[in-house]
Amino acid sequence: MKLPNLKITKHLSDKVYDYLEEQILSGSLELGSRLPTEPQLSKGFGVSRTVVREAIQKLKAQGLVVSKVGNGSFVATDQLAQIKKVFGQYRQIYANKRAILDYVRLRTIIEVECMRVVGTERKPESLRALNDLVDQMGNPKLSSADEFYRLDMEFHLTMAAHAGNIMFQAILEPLKDFGIRSGLLDSQRHDFSNWKSLMWQEHRDLLDLIEAGQVDEAKAFFLDKMRRTIEMISEDPKTPEPK
Repeated sequence: MKLPNLKITKHLSDKVYDYLEEQILSGSLELGSRLPTEPQLSKGFGVSRTVVREAIQKLKAQGLVVSKVGNGSFVATDQLAQIKKVFGQYRQIYANKRAILDYVRLRTIIEVECMRVVGTERKPESLRALNDLVDQMGNPKLSSADEFYRLDMEFHLTMAAHAGNIMFQAILEPLKDFGIRSGLLDSQRHDFSNWKSLMWQEHRDLLDLIEAGQVDEAKAFFLDKMRRTIEMISEDPKTPEPK
């Protein structure tokens, strides 16, 4: 494996970002603590203020740093920002068999609990939001596999959001893109029109059980679906193996 020369390929702002990110994630920079000023960072790192500014902006985009007008930049007090960042790394994961299976098993554990909460509470606003997404998935005019799987993931993310567990959201949200890619890979094995109809019906049946308060039946339905999904992926020779 040929390694890139980081001295050439890596921008100075990325190096500053990497250092500050490590300090935040390791706890060396505590939650809510104030970062050194741009001039201080510039002098300490031996780089221009423009380089420092670019690094800080990237940290803000990741939710790790926030600005307070007139007071400078601070480590975000939202402790879940770090969790989102960690799981966000999986956006880059290659959709091989082991990665997909690990992803499916993780989702299964989380979503069973989400269904229990939503199916027990049955709040009107939760059921309306989920029904709206299922209706969009069943729209005959929807012909894009990419858009279908985006709606599919939005359904499950909405379920997590209405379960009220921010930790579940923090884990599932960064994995959204990976879930869409996995779904698209799955759809390549089938005729999309027929597969879309089958997938929509499964979501419709699942939501009907949740709306009826049949939590145990909904969980059993979902677990059976995920079990069949795991078996299909495990046995399918077309699913790439890890390199």
